[in-house]
Amino acid sequence: MKTKLFAIKHPAPTKMKRSIWPIFLPFAGCKKRCIFCSQEISTGRKKVKDFKALVSKELTELEFRAKKNNKVYGVGFFGGTFTGLPYELQSWILERVVKLRCKNIVDFVCLSTRPDFINNEVAELLKSKNVDLVELGIQSFDSEVLDVANRGYTLSTILKAIHYLKKYNLKYGFQLLPGLPKHNLAKFWQDIELTICLKPSTLRIYPCLVLENTLLAKLYRLEQYRPWSIEKTVYALGFALLDIWRNNIKILRIGLTPERSLLANIIAGPWHEALGFMVRSFALNMYLKRLIASLSWQPTSLEVPSRYLSELWGYKNVYQQFWYNLVNGPTFIKIGPFKEFVFMG
Repeated sequence: MKTKLFAIKHPAPTKMKRSIWPIFLPFAGCKKRCIFCSQEISTGRKKVKDFKALVSKELTELEFRAKKNNKVYGVGFFGGTFTGLPYELQSWILERVVKLRCKNIVDFVCLSTRPDFINNEVAELLKSKNVDLVELGIQSFDSEVLDVANRGYTLSTILKAIHYLKKYNLKYGFQLLPGLPKHNLAKFWQDIELTICLKPSTLRIYPCLVLENTLLAKLYRLEQYRPWSIEKTVYALGFALLDIWRNNIKILRIGLTPERSLLANIIAGPWHEALGFMVRSFALNMYLKRLIASLSWQPTSLEVPSRYLSELWGYKNVYQQFWYNLVNGPTFIKIGPFKEFVFMG
């Protein structure tokens, strides 16, 4: 009898490996404080008074490290609204990075900002300074959610920002923040649908946490806000990830980086040190289970790429028994340096 075989690659788009040197500018360029925001807590950095001094120090350290390690880095400006800084300061900072690019020390530049601080003049500047990626802190496309979060812009503003970035052929990414007040699963699916339609190159998803010293913390203590649970978050983001992968959008991060100051100031919300792994694992398992269900035959053995084994098994091996049961035990699962998952029957 002829052996049946079905091979499939991991559905996530291939990400280019790059070392990013992050420069955090907490609240830089921010004209108002959003309901959820506490950059000093989430980044572990205090508010900056002298941006030129900070950037000069960071880029000097970067140049030293690059020469020492014989390595080329990317530079990322995070933690604030970069394009909300004075135009001359933006130009001054980016020109310093251009000089490092000319020395082959830097080969990539990205920055985070708000959509309401992108206009024709700003986009032209970013293009002239060879910025490679502009990450827009969208949070949500829903007008009610944006209003309650004190974001101060609408969907129209977001679309205008994307128009200017496209005009100058600048790549852009989105940052979404599911679970804000007035947000729900239906609105999250709409956010994902719009994200896919607008075709960002990258995406970061930061499920909403309640942090100390925020307006959201006050609402939570008054029982006027209830954050999403871990289970709901993994479910929602996991299914969303399937569509995101299918549309070749690269996920840069799920969940905030576990800075010490962050961990000490989380009041409530879907925080877990392995949240990103849990979401990816859920999505991969759903993807493979759907494919198996579509087969007209029952797999009896499985080859698993070793690099994806932990993701297949899941957090605390929650999915392991399913795969054992599928192929009648662990002896029928082969693990190795394969490029694809291979089902045989």
